[in-house]
Amino acid sequence: MILETLLITAGIYLFLVDSWFSYIAVMKLKEQRYKLGPIAKVFAYTGLSIALVKDAVLVLLFSVPFLTVPREFTLTGMLKRLQTTGGWRATAAAWVCAKLLNQFDPSGRHC
Repeated sequence: MILETLLITAGIYLFLVDSWFSYIAVMKLKEQRYKLGPIAKVFAYTGLSIALVKDAVLVLLFSVPFLTVPREFTLTGMLKRLQTTGGWRATAAAWVCAKLLNQFDPSGRHC
């Protein structure tokens, strides 16, 4: 029982880290999108498709600690909505945006 819990926790943690690295890569692609050649674009859009699937799973995972029903397809959409609700959810969503997402978006304001 303890081993299974540790393995599940480790798996979720590794998924979160992998998803965050995918987000950073997608933001770099956003910055470079007009400079990519045709082969790089194929690879980029393939990676983007995989990242979107991860994003949908993240919405489900993050809905648990935020105690909310997922309404959006992307984590960014959910975080934007939660920031407008006030209370602890808005504070937590703003923290995730400020500390993990915004600094890697070329615009500096991802959510």
